[in-house]
Amino acid sequence: MHNAPFRWDESLCDSPLTEEGIQQSAEASQVAHTLDVQKVFVSPFRRALQTCDILFKNHPNSPEIIVHPVLSECLHNGHDVSVYEGNPFPEYSHFNWSLVPNTHHIALEVCKNQHTLPLQSCSFSEARQHILHTMKELNPEYIESIHELYERAQHSKLAWKKELEHCSIALVTHSTFIKYFTAKHQAHGYSDYWWLENCEIREYHF
Repeated sequence: MHNAPFRWDESLCDSPLTEEGIQQSAEASQVAHTLDVQKVFVSPFRRALQTCDILFKNHPNSPEIIVHPVLSECLHNGHDVSVYEGNPFPEYSHFNWSLVPNTHHIALEVCKNQHTLPLQSCSFSEARQHILHTMKELNPEYIESIHELYERAQHSKLAWKKELEHCSIALVTHSTFIKYFTAKHQAHGYSDYWWLENCEIREYHF
């Protein structure tokens, strides 16, 4: 299964929630509606957007929902490759997409290294194909290294701290991002991290 070819099947890119995921999101919305948040930042992947929409639909505060590329999942499988092509997905066009690029693939916004820089000259479709091919060639390594992901997640804290000076916020993102967002980097690796279940909601203190 680890090397199964369907992992790089373009038709499975950026998969939406399963029926189970929809149900889990609906159940978690009861907790989300108790949160006193004014802004919600969400990953641009469709499963995160769908989760966010379910969690915060009809929330008492009607928080602004802002799509933020930094919350993207680490590029590892085909469903971690966005199908965004420069325009907001119609079903989530009521979200704020001002931070999402409309000229190049989201992967280039998230991680700039030797594997993603060629995406600058690619169309959105070509970029997806390039990413999938590179994933397959690099497997089991990631296009974005674990240390790069850790640095991205840790650096993002500066933005969230700035937002928290003005209002309370929520982040809707992915398990691997949360792992390295909460992790401590030590000589032997990473420790003291959270591994959240699907739709698990936790309060984080800086």
